[in-house]
This record gives sequence, C-alpha cells and structure tokens, in this order.
Amino acid sequence: MRKREHSYHAFDYVLVGAGPSAMGFLCGIIELHQGKEQTAAKNFSICVIERGNLPPCNRDPKKWFQDSYSLSSCCSSLVKATLPASRDTVIPTGKGLGGGSNINACVVMLPSANDFESWPSPWRESLLSYTQNLQTKMNENKGLCHFKTSIAHNIPQDEEQRIRNQSQIHFETRFPSFITEVPLSISKKEDGKYRRVNYYESLVKPYLNEASPVKITWLHGIQVERLLFDVKDESRVVGVECQEDFGSWMKIRANLEVILASGAIETPALLIVSGIGPELQSAPCRKNLPVGYNLQDHIMLPRPMFHLPWTSGELSPNSVQAIFNAKDSNDRFQLLLFDAASYPHLLPHFVASQFRRRAPNRWPPFAQSIFQYVVMIFFHLVWLLLHVLLSCTPIYFILRYCVVSSGISLVTTKSRGCVKVLRDKQQYQVPCRRSQCQVVVEKCYLTDDRDYDGLFHAMKIFDKLCQPWYRQALFEILPGKWTRLFFRNERDWFRWYSSNFSLPYFHWGGSCGMERVVDRYLRVKGITGLRVCDASVMPTLPSVPTALTCAGLGYGLARIIFEEKDNQNQTMKIQEKAKP
Repeated sequence: MRKREHSYHAFDYVLVGAGPSAMGFLCGIIELHQGKEQTAAKNFSICVIERGNLPPCNRDPKKWFQDSYSLSSCCSSLVKATLPASRDTVIPTGKGLGGGSNINACVVMLPSANDFESWPSPWRESLLSYTQNLQTKMNENKGLCHFKTSIAHNIPQDEEQRIRNQSQIHFETRFPSFITEVPLSISKKEDGKYRRVNYYESLVKPYLNEASPVKITWLHGIQVERLLFDVKDESRVVGVECQEDFGSWMKIRANLEVILASGAIETPALLIVSGIGPELQSAPCRKNLPVGYNLQDHIMLPRPMFHLPWTSGELSPNSVQAIFNAKDSNDRFQLLLFDAASYPHLLPHFVASQFRRRAPNRWPPFAQSIFQYVVMIFFHLVWLLLHVLLSCTPIYFILRYCVVSSGISLVTTKSRGCVKVLRDKQQYQVPCRRSQCQVVVEKCYLTDDRDYDGLFHAMKIFDKLCQPWYRQALFEILPGKWTRLFFRNERDWFRWYSSNFSLPYFHWGGSCGMERVVDRYLRVKGITGLRVCDASVMPTLPSVPTALTCAGLGYGLARIIFEEKDNQNQTMKIQEKAKP
C-alpha cells in the first residue's frame, strides 16, 4: 500500500463546518474586530473547513425538501435513522457554506426567553439578545423577508376569549385568527420570485473585505477525517486530518483551538472516531464521555384536510403559511399550516416512506436483506409514481386549492436518542477515520410514553381552537375518522396514529450537551484545545427552528474567546510591568 502523503498548514483557529453556528461565530469575530477594542485579538487567522461547496445562487425556497433528500443534491448528505413502528428513514444534514440553512424551510424565528431557563450562564441571560442582534443583521443585509399568510379565518372576539379561558393555555401568537407573519431567510427578486438566502450570505459575506483584520481561509470540498493530538500530551488537540475530494490528504494545525461546528450528528461522530466518547464506540478511547447520547428532536404529526376550493392568492415561498406557539404548565406545542408550494417534492416522499419498514429481528440475516431490498424497490416505485402524478396531471391543482395541511408538533419532547458510529471489528485496532464509518441515529422518537401523552394533549387543544376552521373541511384525509372504528378507545387509536405517521422535525440537538460533554464555555471536558459550537451542545431544544439559536451560540462564543484573549493580553502586560 502506498504511504499517504500529507501537506501541512497552520492557523490560529480551525473551524470544522460552515453551518449557522460557524457563520454566527465569524460574524461575531468580525464585528468585534471592527470595534474599538480590536487590539485584544488582532490579526486572527481562521481556517474554515467545509465538506461541501458553495451552493448555487438563486435557489427556489419551494424546493427545500428536494434539496434535502435528492441523492444528487450538493447541499445535503443523508444519515440513516429509525422511527417508531419499525420504520426506517434517512435524515438530511446540510453541507456547503451555510450548512443547514441551505436545506431548511427558511424559517427564522426568535426563541423564547423561557427556552433557556435550564441553560447555564452566560447563555441563559445572553443568548436571546444574541439571536435578536443576528436577526437584525439579516434584515439589514436583505436576507430576511416577512411573509404574511393568506389563509384567513375569523373568530369573533368573545368566542376567542371563551376558548382561551376554557383551555387555560398561553398563546404566543393571536392563534385563532390564522393571520401571522412568518420571518423567512429569503429575498424577493425583481421578477417577483423568491430565492433562498443562507446564513453565509446574510451574516458573513457582506462584511468580508480586504481591509478586515480577520484572516479567513476557506477550504471547500474537504472532509475532516479525525482530530490530531499532541504526541507528548494525548489530552490536547493540535489539529485535524483531512481528505480532499480527489483523494489527497492534509494536516491542518491549530495554534490555539479547534472548534467543531458540524452539527448534532456529524460532530459526535467525529469525536467518537477520534477517541472521545463512550468506551464501547471509541477505540482507542482517549476520554470517556457520553458523546452522542441525549439526542433530541421535535416531533410532528401531519393532519391534512380536504376543503372546498379556496381562493388563497399567493402560495407561501416555502409551503409554510403560518406558525403558532402555545404552552401549558408542562409542555410547549406548535401548530403549522402548510399549503401546496412544496407538495410535488414533499408528498411523494411522505407517502412512499410509510412502506419503509424493518424486517423482524427474529428473521435470519439473508431474509432481512431480501426484505430490505424489496422494500427499497417498492419505495422508489411509489415515489416515482406519485411524483409523475403531481407533476404531469391536474392532481396538483386539486391539492393546490382544496387541501390544507396542519402539523401538530410537541417541542418539549422527553424521548432521547443517540448517534452511533458503526465500523468493522478490525477498525477498532487502528486509528479510525470518519469516511471509514457509517453513522446512524437511533431511538430518538416516541421512546418515552410522556411524548404520546403530550401529543395527545396538543391534538385536543388544537381541535378546540381550530374547531370553526375544521368545520369548513369536507373530510379529514389523515388520519381519517374511519380509522377510529378499529380501536377500543381513543388513546389506543392515537398511539397507532402517532407511531405510524409521526415525522421528524429536523431540529436535532443535545448530543454533546453542556455540563455533560462540554462546559459552559463550550470546551470539551478533559481535553484542551477543543471546543464544540453547534446544536449538539444544547441542554434542551428551543421551541422554534434551531438555526438562528445555533448562530447565536457562535456569536456568543466569539465574545467568550475575545474576552479570554483580552484577559490574557492584560495579564501579560501586568507581568511585563512587574519585571525588574
């Protein structure tokens, strides 16, 4: 075997990943250097390593689901995951400059102050203001658009007040009116069409210029394979080993720190293959930490309704017409209204995915393999048939004017999953690399019975609140009233419904949580020269899409590092003055 040849580079900070948290970090660093105290950390050199490339411009936000799940997409890669009722699926992870903001639904909602009650300082007090600052910057850079829903439904004020009093629910939006403005990371072109604006374009690109004191080196199309440790001190990270798309290798040294910002799935995978994680998965294990565990996600139940044709006017840019938040003493809920903007891509995948089931474990391995092969063929045939029907027949226009879907979401889930790294036994005896392993997500949804109760409670609440609107529907497409006839009671029916039709909300976090894997300053416990800054460090998930909160984490980390560097400089000046 030919020996690998490496090229070597050195920077002050090595930033692995270019998602929202990385963009928030760079935005914060640039802003601090442009301030009055720029001497505190002057002339930083930062290397940003991203496995993807810059996505093409002028992308249609209506195709966000296609960008997420297409095998030929340059914006995402797919990871296997398990769902309730023996269902298999794949979940997308973003790549390219902007990361997850290249494939999400473009929703940019501010978190609530209550979302951070269980977070340690300084995040509990400051993270909300960081996200507000970033949202303001996005608006200034024309990367934010407020879409006002066109689904109208009026309830008399006295009726609305009566519903509020009876349910004892706190509403963060004036709920029953179905009129709200959804902030989206999009811009409107001169021809009236919308285009996606990712976090790189709205938070970093406008501030890059030759006069900037921050030296940023961008490395695209490069996969970080593992972390590199100091030969004399195995608890100190000194850099990363990378592989380029065309097969060449390089080692990049971090003079100060390596910052992992690859997301709640890729970051724990990289830590585990580098020997930081559970002993059973990390070999050789350098530090035994619960990396990959405590993975969380919001969960959603779809509920499409068939209405008489409604003249809605403009479709939403991303299929999301409105978002409403509510909470009671124990849980937080969310209701989303979807129109047909993304149906040609979303609907075939959802229907076909119901056939992706796992073979029983008692079957022999060869029978399981045959079963999975047949299931995948059937999945692709169903997907292709539905895609053709929606693209080439009048069915889409029926859906466009007669079907409105609601999604009931529980955003305070109790179920916890894990990120696992699968590799051959022989790979446990040698240093492992990320490209040699398969990553899977397990047991993240409805493994705790309290989540069934929470979803059931949410459905009851929204049934009462939306009753006048539901009356206008001719019939319920899913789950359908007829399905209740096969069950003894409503609880058993709802358990079947949620187990078989619940969907991921794509808001993963918590797999390297604060006070478990990292400290409050995002330093990995027991390891020097290494921090984690992405959704994986969240102790609990916010009640809104996580991209803006991730950017706020990076924005706050920039301030932490800046203050640490400033304190070091002041200490050095004091020591120099104290010398005789």
